Amino acid sequence: MNIRLSVLFAALCLAAPAHAEVTWSMPGSTCTWDEAASGSKPLKIGLAAVQHKGSAKGTIVLNCPIPNYGPEAGLEVANWSLNLTYQDSTGTAPAAVVKAQLLALPLEGSEPADTRRAPAFPVTPGTPILITTASSNDSSATAINTVRKPFTFNFDYNNYTYWVHVEVTRSAGSQTAVFHAVFLEEIENEM
Repeated sequence: MNIRLSVLFAALCLAAPAHAEVTWSMPGSTCTWDEAASGSKPLKIGLAAVQHKGSAKGTIVLNCPIPNYGPEAGLEVANWSLNLTYQDSTGTAPAAVVKAQLLALPLEGSEPADTRRAPAFPVTPGTPILITTASSNDSSATAINTVRKPFTFNFDYNNYTYWVHVEVTRSAGSQTAVFHAVFLEEIENEM
């Protein structure tokens, strides 16, 4: 019996659980409303959340800037998670959705594909680059929920600017689509 417990204890100690550290976060209410992309859809901004006002339907567009928080040379390639906290009364149905896209924009002229990043992507001035997307349609939850989208990437603030583009869409006034928060976690394996 003691040998089995010792083996179990040793296995638990040697396992490398993932550890996540939130490096950036933003409540929905502090993101910038893109009125031109949203059209005339009335929105309701609460203490933290953003949603359609009354029976309005369509898409609300918001942009959440990510300030430079890395060292001058940029951050090393790491495992990350883009996390979206939302409420979507339709679950995985496309009738309502809250979607967050992590984007990058080159700061200067055209360069060849940068293979130092994971994943590598071509550089075209003035063209946003999609890094990853988290969506309420990734989960069947209809109550307040957080979806996590893991990805591997190297943030390079010397050559790029980053933001999260959020879309809150509903096709009927009776549906609930609420954007509560978005955040980035760096995921590390503990030794």
